[in-house]
Amino acid sequence: MTNRNAESERPRLTTNFYRRVGVQGWRKSSYSTDTWKYPVLRRWIMDQLTKRGRRILSVGCGTGELERGLRELRYRVIGLDFSFEMLQTAARQGDSALVQGDGHLLPFAAGSFDAVILPESLGHLKAAVALEEANRVLRKRGRLLITTYPKHREVHPLYAKSSLEELTAQVIAAGFRVKEHRLLRPQRAAVEEVRVEKRCALLFVLATRRESGLGSNRGASEGRRAAA
Repeated sequence: MTNRNAESERPRLTTNFYRRVGVQGWRKSSYSTDTWKYPVLRRWIMDQLTKRGRRILSVGCGTGELERGLRELRYRVIGLDFSFEMLQTAARQGDSALVQGDGHLLPFAAGSFDAVILPESLGHLKAAVALEEANRVLRKRGRLLITTYPKHREVHPLYAKSSLEELTAQVIAAGFRVKEHRLLRPQRAAVEEVRVEKRCALLFVLATRRESGLGSNRGASEGRRAAA
C-alpha cells in the first residue's frame, strides 16, 4: 500500500478500531490509553487545570474516565469523540454532556471554553487543523492541555507520534504560548517526571491562547467552516 493510500485509509481504520473498543471495552483490546489505565494520571492532569476557568472541552474523550473525574470536581465538561460506540460506553458508565463530532471542525462557537484538553488524541488528528480549532473555541487566555506519545514509544500503528520539539512548534504555530512542557512516565502509584525524552512515555504541553497574530489562521478556519 502506498503512503497516499495508507493515509486515505487511516480514518476508516481508526473508526473501526474504536468501534470495536467501544463495544468490547479496553480490557479486551491489545492497546489502551494511559489516561484510561492509570487513575493517578487522571488526577495529575486534573491538578494542572486552573480552578478559575470551569468550562472545559475534552477532544477525544473516549469512554469518559477523565471527564467524569473533572465533573466530580465541579468542572463543566463537554466530552467530544468521533466514535459513537465509545460515547455509548461513556454514557452507560454515567457520563453526560457528550457530543459526537470531529476535532477538525468543532461544533461550538468561538470563545466557548476556558480550557481544551486533548488527552492522547492528537495523534489521530491533523495537528495543525485540530490545534487551530482548539484556539478558535477558547476564550481569552484560555488554556490548552495536551498529552501525546513520543516517537520512541510503541503504540497503535494508526497513531501519529511526535517529538517534544515538533509538538511545541505545532502549538506555537497554532497561536498559543507554551507555558510548560514535561516528560512523563505514569506508573501505578505516581506520575514520574523524567529529564530525558527517550525515557518518557508521554509528552505533556500546557499552553495559553495568544491574543495577537491570529488573523490569518482565524480567517482560514472560518472559511473552512463556511464551506462545510
